[in-house]
Amino acid sequence: KRTDYKLPANHEYRITNYWLLGFIEADGSFFIKSKELSLIFNISQSFVDSELLKAIQVFLLQLGNPELNKFDKANPGVRFVTSKEELGNKQLCQVIVNRHDFIREALIPFLNSLNWQTKKKKDFEDWTSILMLRDKGFQYIDDGLRLIELIISQMNNRRLSSSEVTIVDREFLYKEINLMLNKPSNLEVRNGNTWVISQNRFINRTEANVIQLIED
Repeated sequence: KRTDYKLPANHEYRITNYWLLGFIEADGSFFIKSKELSLIFNISQSFVDSELLKAIQVFLLQLGNPELNKFDKANPGVRFVTSKEELGNKQLCQVIVNRHDFIREALIPFLNSLNWQTKKKKDFEDWTSILMLRDKGFQYIDDGLRLIELIISQMNNRRLSSSEVTIVDREFLYKEINLMLNKPSNLEVRNGNTWVISQNRFINRTEANVIQLIED
């Protein structure tokens, strides 16, 4: 029988860079919401560890420039949420990062500065590549969308030999990503709005929330 130990009420969690990286490599998830192709990072734990996840939330929020959250207090860069799903008889809680500006300006630079020890780094690298492809508007052209879908098909458990998905050579995949990223952006600013060159249209408000132009 498992015994749950309760920490003292005044216990303070001390989160460090490499402690958090180890925690992410064990329990973090990098994935893509397929319909919108939006990026999501989360850590899920039993609700008994809610105070630990709140400490992780505070740590991650301190990574970013305070200006990142100044004008969007309703949707901070890092959110703590409780899930309706259950783990046994215990509710789940999560730390979620899904704002692309925070991912781009705070989370990715932080994680890039650390030395990873597991294959989770490949998921992070693929996840980062998809953001870079999105930021240049390549999801709006057939070759770019196919490449993004190929990257997604190789992420997380789908990269395992036990997966039914065809495993793509990593060197080939990186070469294709770099070739695409070296092309001119498919987006440009016109009168303060973002124009999709390949589709001859402006992006809508929902799309604008997750896109940042990259200067060539």
